[in-house]
Amino acid sequence: MTLTLERPQREAATRPLGADYAEALQRQSRHRNVFISWSWLAAESPPNFAFLREREVAKIRSFAALPSNWDSYGAPVISPLAIQSAIELMQQPAFIQLLPYYTPHIAAFPLRNGGIQLDLNGGKAPMEIEIAPGGEREYTLFGPDEEVLWEVPTLAHAIQLYQDFDPVSAYLG
Repeated sequence: MTLTLERPQREAATRPLGADYAEALQRQSRHRNVFISWSWLAAESPPNFAFLREREVAKIRSFAALPSNWDSYGAPVISPLAIQSAIELMQQPAFIQLLPYYTPHIAAFPLRNGGIQLDLNGGKAPMEIEIAPGGEREYTLFGPDEEVLWEVPTLAHAIQLYQDFDPVSAYLG
């Protein structure tokens, strides 16, 4: 099996990825037979975070219209506290620090307990933020084999751990 890489003509203007991280991605991809394109590293400007955020905030607001038993398994309505907490979280300027600079993906889902889940993908590792019906939040980062690396209850702690996270160690360790 061969891995084909396409290198950009020039380096990214900001936040370039180190060679160690790229090497870890190559190793991870070898056993999955995945083609990695390096062209996304050469993007000149960050994605439109405001658009992504507003799209998901609108989706979260729509959860208020879900009736009782919305999943046909007896799920309660989505808690107004969970909706408020999710929107407040996404509108905090610090929230952007949990998103990758390139190819960020945010998805909001209602939970059958009346809470909300936010999935953040495209960065160092997948992250889930679960907002309980009472508005409490839990941040979970997953490793390469979908194992839980850490769970914390505050945005500040999640940001610190995410910024300190070394994917090379996680992928090769």
